[in-house]
Amino acid sequence: MYAVLVACFDFFFGTNYLYLRNKPASASLLNAMGQWPIYILGADLLALIIFLAMAMPFRESKVHATGSQAIKHGSEASNDANYPQDQS
Repeated sequence: MYAVLVACFDFFFGTNYLYLRNKPASASLLNAMGQWPIYILGADLLALIIFLAMAMPFRESKVHATGSQAIKHGSEASNDANYPQDQS
């Protein structure tokens, strides 16, 4: 959605934010991604891969979540017989 707004701004004001209208004059990684509009899709795919790779350390693995050392939250914790119960 942001890119659509920027593309409209670029069109009306003759600017080139996000390099949506053409590549930068100097050499860049966009040169290896093909011509317009293919390089825009290539840059989007590269950004998605980088974001997913950066998020990987913060994702909880299924092995950890189902193991005996898993931390239980909310109603799961109160249903566990080994979890200390509130005596009030």
